[in-house]
Amino acid sequence: MFIQHLDTIPINCRLQQGASIDKSLLSQIPHDEASGLRFRFREPLPAGASIEVSIEFHRYAFRATGTVVWCTPDAGGYDVAVRFEDQQTRFAMRMVEQACRIEWYREYASREQGRDIDGNQAAAEWIDLFAADFPRQ
Repeated sequence: MFIQHLDTIPINCRLQQGASIDKSLLSQIPHDEASGLRFRFREPLPAGASIEVSIEFHRYAFRATGTVVWCTPDAGGYDVAVRFEDQQTRFAMRMVEQACRIEWYREYASREQGRDIDGNQAAAEWIDLFAADFPRQ
C-alpha cells in the first residue's frame, strides 16, 4: 500500500538523470505494504525512473529519492506511486505525512468549526479520529 499524500499540500518531484530500474521488476512490488507515497502530479513521470520527492509544509519537511512504480492519467493530472527502498526513509515519510494531516486537521478545526486548537490538541484529536485508518508500515 502507498500512503496517499493530501492534494492540498504541495509536493515537488525532480527526475534523477540516468537512474532507472528494469520495469519488469516493478510488477514484483507488493501493493499491500506501506512502501511508498502516492500523489497527484501535474506531469507524467516514467515508471522505473528515479526521482527526488520533497514535501515542505509548515515546519515539516521530507526529501528522499525513490522509484516511480506507476503513473496513470487522472482528471487533469497524474496518479503517481513512488517506492522508497529503505525502512528509515519510509518511516520518515510516514511521520511527515501524519504531521501534515495533523496540521491540516488543526487548520480545518479553525476554518470549519471555529475552534482554535494547538498542535498537541490537534494531534490528540486526529489520533482518536483517524490514526486507526492510517496505513501501517
